[in-house]
Amino acid sequence: MPSKRALADLPGDINQDIAAVIEQYGSLGHEELLRTVYEKYPAYARESRRQKRR
Repeated sequence: MPSKRALADLPGDINQDIAAVIEQYGSLGHEELLRTVYEKYPAYARESRRQKRR
């Protein structure tokens, strides 16, 4: 996780984008996050070595 100082040094719009991503996905665990990405972007699931092992 970036430090508050590092985030404060970013331009406001980028800082807001980061905050929005953390708000939406920050509470997800690793498996939930992968499942979300694979559902939203199926091409990543097709190319995933991890998915191929299942």
